[in-house]
Amino acid sequence: MDDLSGGVVFGMEEAPALRRDGFMEGRDLNNVFTFIKGTMPADNPSTLVDDAYR
Repeated sequence: MDDLSGGVVFGMEEAPALRRDGFMEGRDLNNVFTFIKGTMPADNPSTLVDDAYR
């Protein structure tokens, strides 16, 4: 799928956007990593070891 803007419904939940304008604005790589780790996996955030997010 080449559209990463989200909105596709999977089961009962809507998929979030995987791309958006300005996502990296004001962020460095460490900030992005911390954000992703703190929100993924959606049902149990921050439970994976750091290498799992690579």
